Amino acid sequence: MKLKAVLIATLIMTILSVPLFAEETEDFEKLGQKMTEDVWALMKAGNVDQLKDMMADGFQSLHQDGSRNLEEQLVLIAGLSLGEYKLTDFKVTIAENTIVATYFVSVKETIDGERLDSEPAPRMTVFVKVGDNWKWLAHVNMKPIKK
Repeated sequence: MKLKAVLIATLIMTILSVPLFAEETEDFEKLGQKMTEDVWALMKAGNVDQLKDMMADGFQSLHQDGSRNLEEQLVLIAGLSLGEYKLTDFKVTIAENTIVATYFVSVKETIDGERLDSEPAPRMTVFVKVGDNWKWLAHVNMKPIKK
């Protein structure tokens, strides 16, 4: 009888926990998208100081022309000259203290003096939780640079 009661209690707890996990996952998906949108808004505004505050130690970006550390990325952002942009097709995953957002962006931007077209291109933005705060850890720009 005790075994049956334990099994029933376990089953009920399992059933009740599924919606909570689904809600938590949805919240992290929204958080990942929101933080990515915030990064883009700050880049468009050229707000390098606020971006630096939200970047993690060890930040790294990858572009077709190579990788950049935190300071190099801030220099790139300062010279981006972003036009209007559109972020679409978000996929957000979570693993412990890390959120990974992949998406497409359509934007006219200038990288290393090269004005790129606005065709949609894939990007990846990664955030890591440091203490109580989420920090921007990595960014991948898959936009080809035509030479």
